[in-house]
Amino acid sequence: MTVTAAAMVLTGCGSPAHVTRSTTVDRPPSPTVSPRIAATTKAGCEGRPDASGDILVRITTNGQPAVTQQLGGAWTWNTRTRRCDTPVEAVMSTASGNAGNCTQVAYASSNPGYQLTAAPAPPLKQVVATKGPAC
Repeated sequence: MTVTAAAMVLTGCGSPAHVTRSTTVDRPPSPTVSPRIAATTKAGCEGRPDASGDILVRITTNGQPAVTQQLGGAWTWNTRTRRCDTPVEAVMSTASGNAGNCTQVAYASSNPGYQLTAAPAPPLKQVVATKGPAC
């Protein structure tokens, strides 16, 4: 983010007399407010704009062929932890860690043309989260 700053000299009743200098500085974007701080209720959480685009969730259970589903990018209220989770966090919090299971998550935008109906489900590109010993 580029920010232009100007310093002014004030006179009398607070009116600017003149600009003494003008500089341009590069600054990183301002950090966003943590979703856990900004949304402390279910309504506040679910009312937030989508956290991301759609996600793809690929699941293998006990050696069965993998299946994939596409989910939206909405925030989810976690009643157990009383916090607002991203779609990826929500999936990972409920994924099975049992033997023979594998849950993988990737963004749909990283997998253009992905065939949801293919059996078994093809591997995901640019996986952002995994859970389970069969991964």
